[in-house]
Amino acid sequence: MKMHNEKGHLNIFKRDHESVITGLGKHDRVVAFLPNHEGLYVRVDHLWKLGCPTPKEILKAAKADQGIGGKWVFDKCEHWEDGSSTDYYFKRP
Repeated sequence: MKMHNEKGHLNIFKRDHESVITGLGKHDRVVAFLPNHEGLYVRVDHLWKLGCPTPKEILKAAKADQGIGGKWVFDKCEHWEDGSSTDYYFKRP
């Protein structure tokens, strides 16, 4: 496998636009973190300006990329002051 050598992508072999983390280029990059006792935290990076994913799209990307299972419901989101990212929080139903 050959490296693409482009800056800004999470993976050096696969561009964000070709990955499940952007819905194959349909929405901004979803960066999921493994859940803890407080719930599931996901950061959406607006680097590529592809459009903000819906909570359903965020969970789909998190499950496909990180294998996060179970049922989750949207709790809240917080926008970064500089506009570069948005934090999404999910909880168990």
